[in-house]
Amino acid sequence: PANIFCTDSNCTETNTCQPGSYSTTCHCLCVPAVFQCDPATIGDGNCNAACNFDVYNWDEGDCCRGGFASTQCKDPSNKHRIWRSLVEYMQTFNVSSTDHLNIYVASLTPASLLRGSAVFPWDPTIFTTAGGMIFNAALSAWGVFNAGNNGGTAIHQTGHLFGLYHTFHGVSELPETTAAGICEDPCYEAEASLTTGDLIGDTNPTPINYLCSDPLTCDNRYSIPGLGCQDCSRDSWTQTPFHNFMGAQDDTCINQFTTQQMARMRCYIDLVYSPWMVPDRPGPILFAPVVDASSIGINVTWIPSPDAGSMGPLTYNIYRIPALSNVPQVATTSYVDRDVQSGRTYTYLVKAVNSIGESLYPSPPSKAITGVQVTPLSTTPTTTFTRPPSSG
Repeated sequence: PANIFCTDSNCTETNTCQPGSYSTTCHCLCVPAVFQCDPATIGDGNCNAACNFDVYNWDEGDCCRGGFASTQCKDPSNKHRIWRSLVEYMQTFNVSSTDHLNIYVASLTPASLLRGSAVFPWDPTIFTTAGGMIFNAALSAWGVFNAGNNGGTAIHQTGHLFGLYHTFHGVSELPETTAAGICEDPCYEAEASLTTGDLIGDTNPTPINYLCSDPLTCDNRYSIPGLGCQDCSRDSWTQTPFHNFMGAQDDTCINQFTTQQMARMRCYIDLVYSPWMVPDRPGPILFAPVVDASSIGINVTWIPSPDAGSMGPLTYNIYRIPALSNVPQVATTSYVDRDVQSGRTYTYLVKAVNSIGESLYPSPPSKAITGVQVTPLSTTPTTTFTRPPSSG
């Protein structure tokens, strides 16, 4: 049936579908066109679009011959190819990525597979004319810049830009292509790991999967051309990250990064992309100040802002309920409030300050604390005189 790959030979469904959708009535999975090539048509002298992919050697050259060459030739080694590489396209604009992120939109091929591309933070081209992200203009319906969807393609490519691999990196993107080779590869991700696969410890391993559910085993799902079964000794795939932005599902399914993915992205933002950072106010202090009362006043201490050190020198404004007549500002992470009354209750909040301004939000409030009688500091100088010993 058109646009449908079936695992059930009795399936007679003929409806078209979007890549990734699944028919429960006859166990048919809709897959991109690259999985729909009839091997019998490869190299038959006609350009078969379903076979015009690298895994089929570009239909054995049929699409780069005769009248097909001007409109169908995609073979990167052929002088008649109808496309420019991503790097060639980006270099046409000659815009450096030294201090900002470049985002390009272009017609990419094959449209059914490639939604976009991004440069990893360890790539030497990140700050050159070949740095940035590029999106397929034909796939706006998949959410590239579509307000009606989650914008999953843009988020997915941003994940790559900030150092994330695909969730299926340790299963379906290994250099080995045979089932035996895949299972023996030391980089095969058998369980969530910080050292294999996507290098994320809170995403379980998964093969490439277009379903919005755990993937099927090889006996029950489509296979990838040229790639052996990736199940190895598994009887099933369970608790896989099919809702993750770094998977292969479409926008109706993906909606999350994991905690470790967010931490990894933050590391690369801090370590690599400082030239892109726009000066800003410091972030809020994350924890409530600690307070204790004594005869000298109420002592207020707090954990520094997370931006301490990365945004230059920080100072801190101390806010009190009831309010102080003047807002104290200190360069340390402690303050003694001497303007308190015995028996009265006080609560404190702290904001970080840098050269741009004060953090937009205060820390969580401290616990309420009751003041005690404060011993006034002596302000009158005293002089002590000791008579020297008599010399006789």
